[in-house]
Amino acid sequence: MSGERRDVSGRAVAAVVEALERDGKDLSRLVEGTGRTLDELHRTSGSWWDWESFARFLNNVGELVGGEAGLDALGRALLSVESWSFVRRIARYTLTPSQLFSAGTRVFAPAIFPCIEQDIRDVPPRGFKVQLSIPVDRCECEEFFFISRGQLCALSSVLGLPDADMKAEITGRRATYWIQFPPSPSVPRLALRWIRAMAASPSSLTELLTEHREFMESVETGERTRRDLMEFVDRLPDGVSFQDGSRLVYANPAMLAILGRDASEVVGHSAFEFIHPGDHRDTEERLALKDNYPNDRVDVRIQRPDGSTVITTLERGQWVDFEGRRVRLSVCRDVTEARRIQAQLMQSDRMASLGTLAAGVAHEINNPLAWLHNAALALERDIGRLSSEEPPTQEVVERMRESVSAALEGTSRVRMIVRDLRTFSRPDDESVESVDVRDVLRGAIRVSSKELSSRAHVREHYGDVPRVIGNSARLGQVFLNLILNAAQAVDEGAAAKSEVGVRAYPDGEYVVVEVQDAGRGIPGHLLPRIFEPFFTTKGGDGTGLGLAISHRIVTRLGGRIEVESVEGEGTLFRVVLCSVPSSLTDLQ
Repeated sequence: MSGERRDVSGRAVAAVVEALERDGKDLSRLVEGTGRTLDELHRTSGSWWDWESFARFLNNVGELVGGEAGLDALGRALLSVESWSFVRRIARYTLTPSQLFSAGTRVFAPAIFPCIEQDIRDVPPRGFKVQLSIPVDRCECEEFFFISRGQLCALSSVLGLPDADMKAEITGRRATYWIQFPPSPSVPRLALRWIRAMAASPSSLTELLTEHREFMESVETGERTRRDLMEFVDRLPDGVSFQDGSRLVYANPAMLAILGRDASEVVGHSAFEFIHPGDHRDTEERLALKDNYPNDRVDVRIQRPDGSTVITTLERGQWVDFEGRRVRLSVCRDVTEARRIQAQLMQSDRMASLGTLAAGVAHEINNPLAWLHNAALALERDIGRLSSEEPPTQEVVERMRESVSAALEGTSRVRMIVRDLRTFSRPDDESVESVDVRDVLRGAIRVSSKELSSRAHVREHYGDVPRVIGNSARLGQVFLNLILNAAQAVDEGAAAKSEVGVRAYPDGEYVVVEVQDAGRGIPGHLLPRIFEPFFTTKGGDGTGLGLAISHRIVTRLGGRIEVESVEGEGTLFRVVLCSVPSSLTDLQ
């Protein structure tokens, strides 16, 4: 059972089993539907149960004891089981009802039922309002609330006092109890307690005093630890918040600074009030704001009251206990400046790649411009002849048609090169769209054709691949980096015998793009570092940014980039991207 959720301590099950056995109940049906054996029920105090199994166990208990009234009586009986003897001994002589209630709800209950959300409010003079909630991803269980009602109502009986006055509202997932405890014992009555304790045994009195001191010290230590932890959280440079659903119940000073607001403007408000409207859907989908959603990190834009926008990374972490309730901890970091620097580095890397291609691009543009120039000269010559020939001969018409065709082909070629260059040099386009990787790959190959022509010939193989979730400009930057790296891995002048392979094929829910060369390869001890910023194997000829930025682009699109290399034999880079689900037609 070690893989199950730690929702309920086995001590709770052991206490119920003990109370039922003392009442002479047949326990054989208690394990039905729980995944446990009867023998495990008697050895469960040191284990943990998931909520669903525990709820099924309580369903069986409810049937065994006869429903609501029997469960209420069971709650009362739990106060007299052996596992409560330590608390009873201390409480009977040294605690008030309020102290006992606080210890039970704020110390013991969260330790035994960590999945249950608590909201506890004082109601003077001797009362409390207690709200217990089962998380939305766990099943309902009224039996739990009926047993809790019986325990809370009879709690003061541990002190030899009458039951508390109580009103309760119970549903399958939530219970609210209004509790008014009887007055604390008078001074004479307290004195009588001590006289009885001393009469029973002077040594017992000493033990009680020792136990009471240790108990109160443990409570005070827990409270002091909580205060120290909150002071530590308040000093953290990162924003920390606690959330009950989407509602913020606490924000440290760093979080308030990120939001640009005071605590009064934050606590009690929904987190979505502070998130940029354009990020609502993505944030809600990725973090889900559900109890069972795994930890995740996502970039979120924060909208400040002055209209400025802050870029943050938001990581939603574990459940914690805060002021009697279970809340989700979130950590937020301002990365506005970091994102600006990253954008500058990405643009620098793009410009470095285009700088490498500059001579080749100039050559690619120069050829169609020469066609266009020659075609214009031929047209000018033929138009001059039209004034002396009436009507123009068929030969002149054909020459003019060929000149126009050559001019159109030249302009089309220039336009294609300019389009490819614009695709790879767009600085700020981070939108996500439906992309055909084959078009992007062909564009990258066209732009790098001059660099490739002197080193290797390209072998392309594209399967019938679906479109991917991506960005043409950013994927173009990735593929251009990989193709240029492949070309530069082989010696110049070896085009006749060297080859760069470019493939794209579907793989389940993904599309895989591979760029392979038969060049020098990468030493094995350097492979773990090739995606580090500013690390390069090209000496002074490389910036060390290309692969690091490519890795970041691909991972931010939800994909991954892998490498295989054998020194002296070549390198294979594999880019795995998420294909567009067939249901998302809006991306098509």
